[in-house]
Amino acid sequence: MPRKKQLHKEQAIKHFNFSKIFFAAITLWLLQPNSLFAQRPVMLTVSPATTGEHNVDVYLGGQYFQKHLAPEPGLAESITRVGIFGWHLGVSDNVNIDLDWRGYLFATLRNGAKVNDWGDLTVSTRVQIVPERGNTPGIGFLNSVKLPNTKHTPYGLGSDETDVYTYVLLGKHWGEVEARLNIGFGILGDPKKLNSQDDVYLMSMALIIPVSETVVLFGETFGLVGYFNDDDKLIARFGGMLKFDDFELDVFGSAGIAGSKVDIGGAFEASESWSLGVALKKSFELGFLKTEEE
Repeated sequence: MPRKKQLHKEQAIKHFNFSKIFFAAITLWLLQPNSLFAQRPVMLTVSPATTGEHNVDVYLGGQYFQKHLAPEPGLAESITRVGIFGWHLGVSDNVNIDLDWRGYLFATLRNGAKVNDWGDLTVSTRVQIVPERGNTPGIGFLNSVKLPNTKHTPYGLGSDETDVYTYVLLGKHWGEVEARLNIGFGILGDPKKLNSQDDVYLMSMALIIPVSETVVLFGETFGLVGYFNDDDKLIARFGGMLKFDDFELDVFGSAGIAGSKVDIGGAFEASESWSLGVALKKSFELGFLKTEEE
């Protein structure tokens, strides 16, 4: 085997620590109360269940991200995403079209400079293949495309690349408690090298626990691994949903657990030390889409 190919193979094996991330995620899941990833407004772990035909879930909120130390003086040490927006539309009983926008970005660099940019938009199709029944979990698929709205040069806030993700979605209820598992694969454009891509494997787990008629708590882990030096990352996310008559108030946060704090492409892709966020959700039906027969 040529020496260059041999070195590439050795580097891939060295940095592909999937088992390490997998067992760390399993351990964290088991340590959650009662036994617990594209960027979405509140939870990264998606349910295979869809919103239902003509039904819409709308989110609006903001989130603050912090790193203890940015890798370079000219890169972001903190980012505030203002106007995070999600529009999840059920186009049939088992198919969703989901739009998720990261809002407008206000970043502070390690050298103290303040910069800003538009956030990326992600377009997803979610399909429920098997509904949950008895001991059988719900099964679905999610395909997402992240559009290159955020610039990479000069501050590394975005990647200037189109990224593609595919997930298998699993969901199961035990009484009122819901567990979710997402396993996926991502093809990410590499903004640092022309005509290069970064292939990553992703997994997230979540546990959603209602504690009263109006309060729901959740915890989840999200991890990714790949072939390059800075691909391995693992974070925990947690929060609660407070339900009102017409709205839901979501408060959530995250904490970095393991892996590199250096971003693969855009800033704060599972590389934060911690984050806090808040969002309002409203669910409603688009009655004008109904036919006369319905």
